[in-house]
Amino acid sequence: MLALKWVQANIASFGGDPNKVTIFGESAGGVGVSLHLVTPLSKRLFHRAIIQSGAASSPLFCGKVSKTAQVELFTKLTNCTLGPNLVECLRSKTAEEITTAQSALTYPNVDEPLQDILAPTVDGHFLPDLPGTLFKAGRFHPNIDVITSFNSNEGALYAMPMINSLKDGMDRHVFESFTKKQLIYGREKSKILEELIFLEYTNYEDPNDKIAVRQLMMDSASHSDFVAPALLEANALAKVRLQEISLSLRNVLLPLHDRISTEPPLVRQQHIHHQQ
Repeated sequence: MLALKWVQANIASFGGDPNKVTIFGESAGGVGVSLHLVTPLSKRLFHRAIIQSGAASSPLFCGKVSKTAQVELFTKLTNCTLGPNLVECLRSKTAEEITTAQSALTYPNVDEPLQDILAPTVDGHFLPDLPGTLFKAGRFHPNIDVITSFNSNEGALYAMPMINSLKDGMDRHVFESFTKKQLIYGREKSKILEELIFLEYTNYEDPNDKIAVRQLMMDSASHSDFVAPALLEANALAKVRLQEISLSLRNVLLPLHDRISTEPPLVRQQHIHHQQ
């Protein structure tokens, strides 16, 4: 925010045009750009936006902190205590101490993968409501030119840490466990949604085809965390800006059997391969 304000105040001195400011972000940076579209604090600070593989409406980020487990663990990891002096205690810690504690706030240390306290949350100031709610309600800066995009195999991001164990594919029960414990398909767990995911992401020709199961796991993560949120935001923007452009490197509405990759394992365009 301060950088955007600085640009408005100073860029003309460097030959720039403060009326033609474009912001771009990829992954977490894309989420940041998406957030600038809905926060009222960014009004008139930029004019075009490019979002790659990151949407603020993704359930990965920008939630409402409704459970105390993460706060309690973070407090313990930083040797602070819950109470009125918590903020003061945290401010006394080094950046290394904070980031070390943050790295532990993931599954299985926390019984859910939602990163509630590590990302922007609804505070009534920077973020008036959940980003998805704001986009659906048309509460975003309406005069911004937007390009939004995602890659064909974003979900490979989740497979890469397990690449050695997944080189020959994935057992179906591992995929089901991943869905129940680690896949962030919404802000609340739902057995009904999990069953629907299992119905959709199944290779019915051979449900136990390990290579197909591995790809279906990556597809489910791609669609849940990247594709669906990007399309939600693009559709909301398109209602206001008919010139809004939504780019995808793959048609996610292809029939299920076409989504199962016939390419070499884990080779398709991944979340971490944007700029290569």
